[in-house]
Amino acid sequence: MKYGLLVNKYCRNLGDDVQSYAEAHFLPRVDYLVDREEIDSFKSKDDERVAVILGAWWSGRKWNFPPPNCIYPLLTAIHVNLERLQVYGGHPGRSPIRDEWLSGVGGEYFKQYGPVGARDIKTMEAFERYGIPAYFSGCVTLTLPEQRRIKPKNEYICLVDVAPEVEKKIQEDLKDSGVDIRVMTHFRPTARTEAEASDWEFRKKEVEELLTAYQNAKCVVTRRLHVSLPCLAMGVPVLCVFPDKSRTDRLEPYIDWLHFVRVKNFISGKFDYDLLNPKPNKEVYIETREKLAKQMRDFVEEVKNLENPPVITTYTEEEKILWQNQLMKKALKEWQPLSKKMHQELAKYEKKRIKRAEMKKGQAKSKPKAEQPKSKPQIKQPKGKPKTKVYKNARRSVGKVLRKLGVKKG
Repeated sequence: MKYGLLVNKYCRNLGDDVQSYAEAHFLPRVDYLVDREEIDSFKSKDDERVAVILGAWWSGRKWNFPPPNCIYPLLTAIHVNLERLQVYGGHPGRSPIRDEWLSGVGGEYFKQYGPVGARDIKTMEAFERYGIPAYFSGCVTLTLPEQRRIKPKNEYICLVDVAPEVEKKIQEDLKDSGVDIRVMTHFRPTARTEAEASDWEFRKKEVEELLTAYQNAKCVVTRRLHVSLPCLAMGVPVLCVFPDKSRTDRLEPYIDWLHFVRVKNFISGKFDYDLLNPKPNKEVYIETREKLAKQMRDFVEEVKNLENPPVITTYTEEEKILWQNQLMKKALKEWQPLSKKMHQELAKYEKKRIKRAEMKKGQAKSKPKAEQPKSKPQIKQPKGKPKTKVYKNARRSVGKVLRKLGVKKG
């Protein structure tokens, strides 16, 4: 049996790679990288079977599903994106396809390889609505191992993708504490090259550098789930400061597992957490962590000696293509008016921008020019020997010196 590692190949959010890194620890080796967003197009050599743990955020391109028959899956730690597509303010990877993905061919796949381990309660409920057996499994990042312990020159706190007002308050509160503050992000500033995206060792190194920074911090403050849960797993004190208006559906049940506070309460001081003497993390996650780790170990043990596990899907290739086509049409139908609205909004913005620029230009023209201070007129020296008093006095002084030296004129 070969082993595949699920990745989001071109994603700049390192949280996706943190999940892949956690799954990789349970695989004997990585024979293939399997791109989550293009999973239906995956091909193995000679159509050999490939065992893959499918724990991830699913997904931006839901029509590129289900996986081909060469993939033998473990359906655990799965989150289904159920949020609506928005013109502005929405996640760029969100799809207009939500839980419809769990019906038809997609639903059949989950039923045939299930039961499905859901990463959060909302996802578990979505599967159950469609008659797909599901249970709460937790997130794969809860199984992360500890990283290298390195004693830093100065103690430090990591602020990872926190709101600007949260960063400002912490900087002010700790300015005389002697503790360094490292402002960090899970978002890569640039996209990976094709070679980097296809190189797991390169991606793995990036994740380990990030996790090692968290491991050796005094504590970590973040709004991100895939910073909070890795810190739980590694035993690093963590405080989750979550945006006031953001929904917490995908954080259930983790809110109760974390030291959690909304931004407004953090700013107003309505929270009981000392960053210089951070509380130990709650330990309620440990049972879930152990069950999930055992499940992944058992899966690998099961497939270790399987050369050709059975294909248990019942739909035909034609039915799969038709189902995918219907999802694509639905996506286009929803995207088209949103795209049109977006272009209209951008056109309005551009008109306003041009109008503001013209107004500024007009104001600059109508504004009277400030009077320039008059410069002193340049006095031209007449040609020949200058007749100024200074010149005459200097000439006399030079003459005296020459006479003392016995130098005669001419």
